[in-house]
Amino acid sequence: MDKLTFGDYGNAYDLNSWDTQQEMTTTKKTNTASSLFDEMRQSFIKNADPETVERLRKLGEKFHESLDIREKFDPNVYNMEEALAYVVESLKSGLHPSKLTSDEKALLVAGYGDEWYTNWGYTKTDTEKLS
Repeated sequence: MDKLTFGDYGNAYDLNSWDTQQEMTTTKKTNTASSLFDEMRQSFIKNADPETVERLRKLGEKFHESLDIREKFDPNVYNMEEALAYVVESLKSGLHPSKLTSDEKALLVAGYGDEWYTNWGYTKTDTEKLS
């Protein structure tokens, strides 16, 4: 059997062609990686404490709910969570809070409350612009 036909379209695939062999090899590698990942996941779930498993399950659900492949990506629309994460990383990297813009401070207030600066060991006066 040198040709295989699939579906209603009647496409015939030459089983001896290089492309078909490459596709079959890639599929085998993907299946192997997938089964290895599944084994690792099952082992983790079996050995982790239930609180950790539940926390990670909820995180995964939130992540998948945030993905909407039906909506077209618009680079002019900003994701506030990503913007907040960027500002937080800047502070963690040593950016002094007095150097933040008013928009960045507003993000921090929305995410961490009015006294957001205490999370990084600063005081209210540290957030004011230096003269």
